[in-house]
Amino acid sequence: MSMNSDNYEFAKSQAPQSLQDNTPYKSKQWQYVNDINSSVYNNNGLSLVQFDLSSIYNSSGFSDPADLFLSIPIVMTANYGTAGPAIKAPPADCGFGALSLKTNYINLIHQIEVVASGKTVSDMQPHVNIAKHFKMLSQMTVSDLHNQGTTLGFSDVLDSTTSMQYNAGTPTTALQSGPSLTNNRAFNGNVASSGTQMYAGIQNALTVNEAIQRRVGRYIDVSDTTQNTLAGTLITRTQLANELRPFYEVVDTYTSVWYDYAIIRVKDLADVLGQMGLTKKMDLLIRMYINTGSVVVAVGGTEDSNNGYYFTGQSASTFTNTCPLTVNYTGIALQTDVASITAGCFVARAPARTLYGTAVNAISSPMSACRAYYSIVELNDQLAKDYISQNMSKRVVYENIISNNYTNITSGGTFSQLIQSGIRAPVGLLCIPFIASSVSGFAQYSSCFDTCPATFSPLSLTNFQVSLGGVNQFAGSTMNYTFENFIEQISLASDKTSGTLGLSIGLINQRWWESNKVYYCDLTRGTHADKLTARNLSISFLNNSNVTIDILVFTVYNDQLELNVASGAVQRL
Repeated sequence: MSMNSDNYEFAKSQAPQSLQDNTPYKSKQWQYVNDINSSVYNNNGLSLVQFDLSSIYNSSGFSDPADLFLSIPIVMTANYGTAGPAIKAPPADCGFGALSLKTNYINLIHQIEVVASGKTVSDMQPHVNIAKHFKMLSQMTVSDLHNQGTTLGFSDVLDSTTSMQYNAGTPTTALQSGPSLTNNRAFNGNVASSGTQMYAGIQNALTVNEAIQRRVGRYIDVSDTTQNTLAGTLITRTQLANELRPFYEVVDTYTSVWYDYAIIRVKDLADVLGQMGLTKKMDLLIRMYINTGSVVVAVGGTEDSNNGYYFTGQSASTFTNTCPLTVNYTGIALQTDVASITAGCFVARAPARTLYGTAVNAISSPMSACRAYYSIVELNDQLAKDYISQNMSKRVVYENIISNNYTNITSGGTFSQLIQSGIRAPVGLLCIPFIASSVSGFAQYSSCFDTCPATFSPLSLTNFQVSLGGVNQFAGSTMNYTFENFIEQISLASDKTSGTLGLSIGLINQRWWESNKVYYCDLTRGTHADKLTARNLSISFLNNSNVTIDILVFTVYNDQLELNVASGAVQRL
């Protein structure tokens, strides 16, 4: 360690210094454009949002696509109703804790497509959020999580593994926080508890998800100024709305409302934008589908603080893929006779609806449209000339993914499948098992009680094997995959790929992985000729879990294009 430090200090001492070397930029300014939806969003299932970014690229300056980020106004609502039906007011205590977005704002996005100069450079693949969330976990450091996590929709800790619970069947009893796998306990009434067990007793009893606690704490509660003395005095609702800061309020007596602003770096979803570099005059179009909709949660135990949550399956939800929010178990008393909670997540505007026989008004975010923020860079003159002359035909190598979904692999059953026929330049294979929708009546990532797909599940695959071009990628015939194997495969991916491509271990430690099993295989081995040859990709394994599973398989491969940084012209290679 001291030797490395000595070498660094000596090299730093020899490095030339100059006032002119501070930065190659004359200036760097930030601007934004709105989407082209004209503030009209479906908000029921997948909502298409489009950005035409051709106007931001001009001859006066460069723009770095890696800087591009989106700000998406989110409105979440909750309404409480009786079986009557009649609508009830939100609970007087801790209403702000009832809902929260799942970890990482990219879980709002189901699919994304990037078109450059009329050519699709990043294909629209389903469940892109799941693959890219895993990649972010593998690349972020603890410092990243603390410094940038809150901005990107994380907490400064990951979702707890000790607060996970599994409730088989359709629970209706007290204290159960939902069916199937759950991790939505934000609080537990008056019992002091956290992500760490605080007292002797049953293991993990009454532990809560500390990440959810911290996320709900972001929303400043302006509904009750008697306890939160900052609200209404030093901080007002008007101020929060003007500054586009997240807050919680109760509207028209009956509706709990959370306002949030999801910040998403587009390069986290479309790697091509992270690899292009400074460019002029590029004609970019971004299309993406956002997970929006509503879900109805049945409540048992109602006014008693020992209430329980459940629902009867996917028919209770209009989220067609990922449910991006959790209905949090707080352990507090609800109003008398409350039998259900209707929760929704919408872009910019919660629609007017009739709930529990009562008309609920539309509720708009202080920001009425999605925004794309971009940089305009002016280089020093000679550097600009040199950069353009050297990059008239710039080769850009980036990652793309192909997703496949396989269902109903029974407990103890074997799975063997040709995943891709004729794949070139593969980088890796990512397999994520989930509790099958046939077990609980809904996909695990569609649950509002589970933090999935920010987390997964402790499901076991054994006899695991990946074959590429007829060559087994693991020594021997099969592998009983462990965390050590995971580290080896991720390390290989990090070491063998160039530049910023590939993965590292990041935030994933052994305790997290064993509760959130991910199976990754590095596919970069082979000669240069191998990478240019179309090869078949197959996997096989034994479902060593006690339940039937579904599995998402993501094939990551290298793609390439040729870019003229002066004209913005793109050619797929």
